[in-house]
Amino acid sequence: MGQKRYYEKYFDQFSPRSDDRTLERVSLIRDHLKPSNAQLLEVSCGDGTETALLKQIGAFEITAIDISERALAAALQQGANKAIQLDLETERVDGTYQLILCFEVLEHLVNPRKVLERLRENLGPDGRMVVSLPNEFHLIRRMQFLLGIFEFARYDWHHLRFFSYDEAKRLLTDSGLVIV
Repeated sequence: MGQKRYYEKYFDQFSPRSDDRTLERVSLIRDHLKPSNAQLLEVSCGDGTETALLKQIGAFEITAIDISERALAAALQQGANKAIQLDLETERVDGTYQLILCFEVLEHLVNPRKVLERLRENLGPDGRMVVSLPNEFHLIRRMQFLLGIFEFARYDWHHLRFFSYDEAKRLLTDSGLVIV
């Protein structure tokens, strides 16, 4: 199955993705990064939940990118100014952005370092990238592992990578990013 078809199916299965973590991520942006007509790139925009919340914050010009046409349509409906279909693994993003958001994206990629290195080139002066990764090594997951429950190890599991805290830090610094 091609990448685009796979992620169209993924979009149907896992959207909407709004949850407490979504609200926390957007609150972090609201509280620490003051928008002022900032160009924002939302990487793998999903169902547009973050787009809608970001539009409520203020003066962002939001460009949403995703491999899924349905995800892009949802992001536009939720308030994105522009939507671009592309495959992060093989295509480059055009433009310069003050803020790039990678919420729950990197674990789906074959080469997340390469993608981060390319996205870093899209950061403007004093630009920021906000990255969020799932913690597959939390206490409940560890208990499941001890009990022989390997839910995240199925052949059809959508995460290709699993990051510990230290591995996530190493990925970011090896990509040339500075953790703030």
